[in-house]
Amino acid sequence: MSESTRERFWVLRAQVGDRDAMDALFRAVQNPLLNYLRHMLPQQATADDALQEVFLVVCRKIKTLRDPELFRPWVFRIASRQAIRMLRRDRKWRNEARSLSFLDVAMDEPDHDFAEVNIDDIKKSLDELSPTIRAVFVLHYFESMSLSEVGTVLSLPVGTVKSRLSYGLSLLRKRWNRDQL
Repeated sequence: MSESTRERFWVLRAQVGDRDAMDALFRAVQNPLLNYLRHMLPQQATADDALQEVFLVVCRKIKTLRDPELFRPWVFRIASRQAIRMLRRDRKWRNEARSLSFLDVAMDEPDHDFAEVNIDDIKKSLDELSPTIRAVFVLHYFESMSLSEVGTVLSLPVGTVKSRLSYGLSLLRKRWNRDQL
């Protein structure tokens, strides 16, 4: 039995109240979700709290999931919303959200040589991105989701996913160019 078939089976069983199936689902998605939340949130303890909140929402709403095949995108969507909610609670990103404008991005910047960029530098730079752009960036590059999968998880059209990814990369390029000077 394949992984996706097994997950569908667990979802169906969890929807009728099988706690062992719910535990199996949680074990299957715990590590990818925690990894995602740790990239999204500034502190490990906050990511752990967010994961608990996600699992509580899943427990309450598993019966509303109509297509068991969509369990993973559904749970990542819940995690994204929880992470963004927690970041907004900090009020750190409110001013940036108001000033965010995709029209101000200069798309004719020279390309940066990304071979010189260390993955740790990228992780540190994620703090400079707004929560919505960070979610797109992390899902695409760290969780290896396609643009359409990212759009499904975040309930966004693919064009919006592309523009947020482009804007995030533009911000990171500016930071890396500024750091090299």
